[in-house]
This record gives sequence, structure tokens and C-alpha cells, in this order.
Amino acid sequence: MSDSLLPLLASHELFSRLKPEYQQRLAGAARRRPVVPGEAICREGRPATTFFLLIEGTARVTCARPDGAQELLGLARPGSVLGLVGLGDASPRPATIGSVGPGVVMEFPRDLLDFAARTPDAGLAIALREVLCLALDLQLRAANQEIATRVDEALDRPPTDEWDNSTQGGGWKSPDD
Repeated sequence: MSDSLLPLLASHELFSRLKPEYQQRLAGAARRRPVVPGEAICREGRPATTFFLLIEGTARVTCARPDGAQELLGLARPGSVLGLVGLGDASPRPATIGSVGPGVVMEFPRDLLDFAARTPDAGLAIALREVLCLALDLQLRAANQEIATRVDEALDRPPTDEWDNSTQGGGWKSPDD
């Protein structure tokens, strides 16, 4: 399994930062999972025990509103790292991530983030936590940029040029795109 997943990790913007031996161990722990249109990759309210790399397709991120309807929070493109919120303590997921069409995700167990000091797994866990923090930072920057753009449009003012555009949205795009 790891032979087919290793090139994907090695070429990914964030996972390529890991040492080759960490990439190999990560690929060995991953599960390649095809998804069909409408399939939930993970569900709101369930413990965050895995995280994902979207390899193919588009994913929709939604959360339940008080009236029971689903609110679309955003769409994820291939290369997006998903399911990060709640991983630290396996908290309930705040949103559902579902496949828009056919696709493929790489699924990783949360256990990769656990480590005992001075063990071989400690280095991987620390490096992986750093990569996941970078992924979350990119997603938050993209979300904040989207909010700023909508506020600027609502107030009929020129776009704010305060955001670092080098993030390229962290794989996220507006639900309106």
C-alpha cells in the first residue's frame, strides 16, 4: 500500500517537508479510500480519530444549523488536508465532510500524533503535528481572506490588501465558486 501513496506524500506541498523516512512511515500507516458522490468522509459529532488528504475529487464541508438544515462552510480541492479540528483529544467533529463527486482520500489514524519521548515515533509525531498546524493555518488564512472580501463587498469598499496571498487558499475555495 505505501508504495502507491508515497509519491503523493513526497510531492505534496506540506508533506514534502517531512523527512523521507517519515513520509514512508506515514504512507505505510495510511489507507487509500475511494469515495462516491454524497458519501461522508467524516461526520459531525463523531470523535476525530482520523485525518485525511484529499487526493482526487472535491469535498463539501457542512455543519448543522439550529433549525436542522446543513450550512455549507466551504469546498475542498485535491491536496487539502481535512478533519484536523478535534484531533488533539479526539473531540467530536464540528463539521461533516462529504464527497461532491467520485474521489479518493488518504486516511490517517490519529495515533500517529501520539508519542512517548525518546522513541522512534516521537520524531514522526512532532514533525507531523507541525505539518498539520501549517495546514490548519493555511485554511484559517483562506477563511479570513474570504470573510474580509465579503465584508469589503458588503460595505462597498475596495478589497483589503492585508492578506498574504502566498497561501493560495490552502486548497479551500468559497462555496460560491
